[in-house]
Amino acid sequence: CRECSNGRRPPRSPGSDADRCCEQYHGGLLNTRVFHFDPAENKPGLPHNVAALVHKVSPDSVDISLVSTDVLETRTLIIQAGCFGEHSFTTATFGDGRTLAVDGKHLQVKLAPGAQVDINLGMVLHASTDPSYLRPWDDASSTQTPQSQSIRSMAEVTSKL
Repeated sequence: CRECSNGRRPPRSPGSDADRCCEQYHGGLLNTRVFHFDPAENKPGLPHNVAALVHKVSPDSVDISLVSTDVLETRTLIIQAGCFGEHSFTTATFGDGRTLAVDGKHLQVKLAPGAQVDINLGMVLHASTDPSYLRPWDDASSTQTPQSQSIRSMAEVTSKL
């Protein structure tokens, strides 16, 4: 990076993490097709005992697999189209052939204990005119709880074994 090459950074001990500054993230907007939320904990990221793998990214879709490693509890997560909700999902096609019209920036998925689901998410990129840092359950115009207002309006799928 510029700081390393022009000598502005003080020397670090060889092999230290600080020595690899060019590999670190230095700010800017996060560019991603999908972003996950844990509605049970009201926080960004995947719920505990849930894994996600993106298999393929194309101009109009994303192929993703979701797995619940919890053998006792159902896990719920929300997938958002883009980090700031700047994209829009059109459809969700599942591994078993079912297709769900989404037409929005959120998809709520309930995974049964030990379940796995493969989803092809059809997308329109940069469809939103108001991208923001708001989470799916944040709604400044509503005094209702997240469960009763925002999440009800999302497309929802339940995956079972």
